[in-house]
Amino acid sequence: MTDKAELSSTERQLRDALARLVHQKPINRELKQKLKANKLKIVVSNVEKEAGLSNGSARRYPETKALIESAEANRVHGVSNVSDTVAYFGESDRSFRFYPITFSSSFSSLPVLP
Repeated sequence: MTDKAELSSTERQLRDALARLVHQKPINRELKQKLKANKLKIVVSNVEKEAGLSNGSARRYPETKALIESAEANRVHGVSNVSDTVAYFGESDRSFRFYPITFSSSFSSLPVLP
């Protein structure tokens, strides 16, 4: 994961905008109206709009786009309760093996709003 100090200005703006949308505190007038109407979705175009950037600005930041997509999934479906370990049944020796799952995107890198 990219350190916060290494983020470009654009990526920092996108992540700050994402944090505002996740915490339901948009500053963009149109997105505030969508929030009041309960129609606000966390999608790339809305994050770009909230950040004050043009359409397609997030295309160079796949990690940030993954954060946006997982934020919307968490909003719609809630946080996953799936274990972080996957069981694999070994055919050769007929035993179970457990492999940890690591996720490349997490919300720990998002700023916390008051």
